[in-house]
Parts: sequence; structure tokens; C-alpha cells
Amino acid sequence: MKRIALVLLLVSACSFSQIKVKEVEEKKLIGEVKSGGKFFASIDEYKDHYFFIYQDASYESIVALESFRINKEDFEGFYNIILNGLNEEYGKDISLKFGTLRKMKTVYITKYENGSLSSTIKLNVEFLNKLFGKE
Repeated sequence: MKRIALVLLLVSACSFSQIKVKEVEEKKLIGEVKSGGKFFASIDEYKDHYFFIYQDASYESIVALESFRINKEDFEGFYNIILNGLNEEYGKDISLKFGTLRKMKTVYITKYENGSLSSTIKLNVEFLNKLFGKE
């Protein structure tokens, strides 16, 4: 019995030795949007980039979260492209590196991976300004 207990202690000690501690990068919440009290999208600022998390608008009955990151130097330009997309004529597409913006009464940002549609987020001016911390 003592031998079994000793073996269990050694096995558990070995399994803990594989865990590595990593410093968590500090982040600052720039903006968060909720729709109907539920999470819709957020932007966090890190040292050298911004990280977007959003609920994929392609699904109505399930919550599918998607994300992408953008460099700090491109952040304001990205905001202005989306804002200008909201002010453009209806139905006009704006091509971006990762997808397109389509102007309707709101703007749809579509993300493509490997040539096919991956996810979509739908924003109006109010959500856009809140998300980018421009309130």
C-alpha cells in the first residue's frame, strides 16, 4: 500500500513539472458593445496591437465568437475606413486585407479564411463608436 501511495505521489509530481507559467500581457478595454444585454463585441488594447472579439452574425441560434487583431498603427485608419463605409452609398463594397465592408443601413465586416467566408459582424454608427471608445 505504501508503495502505491509513493508511486502516485511521484506521478503527480512529474505531471506538475510540465506546467509552465507565462506572464499575462496587460490589456486595456477600449470598448464593449452588448445587444439585448448579451455580449456582442469588444476591443482590447495590448502593448503593440488591438484585439477584436465579436459574435459572428452568421448564426442566429448559437453564440459563435470570432476574433482578429490589428496593429496599433492601423487602428485609427481601420476605424475611419468603417466610418467612411457607413457614409458611402448603399451597396458599395470596400475591400480590406481580411475581408470586405458592405454598406447597408449598417456596415457588415466579413472575414475570409482560405478563400471562404469565415464570419461576419454587423455594426451601426452607435455600436462602432462605442466599440472604438469614441463615445
